[in-house]
Amino acid sequence: MTALPLLKRITRCIPGVQHTASLGDVLGILSRHPSTQAIVVLNGDTPLGIICRDLVADVVGLPCYSAWIDRQSCLQFISHRARVLGVDADVTEVARLLSSAANHHPADPVVMTADGAYLGIVERQVLMEALATQ
Repeated sequence: MTALPLLKRITRCIPGVQHTASLGDVLGILSRHPSTQAIVVLNGDTPLGIICRDLVADVVGLPCYSAWIDRQSCLQFISHRARVLGVDADVTEVARLLSSAANHHPADPVVMTADGAYLGIVERQVLMEALATQ
């Protein structure tokens, strides 16, 4: 099968954070991208995991964390491994990823890569709509 040409077009270029970054760095990205529900944690260009906005919001609301935000490693807040899809994926690969992600939260994004390097994210609903039009 051939690659879905629209995958690159629907990918949102949301910056990821390096695994050495702090929770403060994650909060900075979330504040600059208010519609984003998750941030990707990277090791170089390789996606490691996802930090969900809801989890960070719960933690930041705790009084004991306000003084520690810039010192807490973002690795402590990874919700789960990144679900990765190559930007050159075909319909079968997209369908396989979506069916295996049935137990994930609907707001969790799919991480898009090119040759294994992070490009951005696509919300699952947007990906399902794109697949339906093929």
